[in-house]
Amino acid sequence: MSWGIDFTANIFLSRQDYNKNESLVKDKINEEDIEISNIKMKLAMLVGATPNTIIGEEWKDDILNGITNELIILLDDLQELLVDKYKLVLYLKYLDNK
Repeated sequence: MSWGIDFTANIFLSRQDYNKNESLVKDKINEEDIEISNIKMKLAMLVGATPNTIIGEEWKDDILNGITNELIILLDDLQELLVDKYKLVLYLKYLDNK
């Protein structure tokens, strides 16, 4: 015989109201998936492009800093989207269990 532990995750979705509607949550997850795919495509283009074609005029003197800044921005956006998507998936599981 074993002991079972049951707990619920506390999910904080800032300024989002889905009215416990699963289809709205699924739609938001699909939107996040599209945005994640777009960032992955931008990262692939950044890797495959010539540095002079991807960096604006303000970074012509320091191409390395320009590319680094672009990567940091894209990776920060990707991280934020992945965390938000994870929270939405947890919320969707919570709605499915009810």
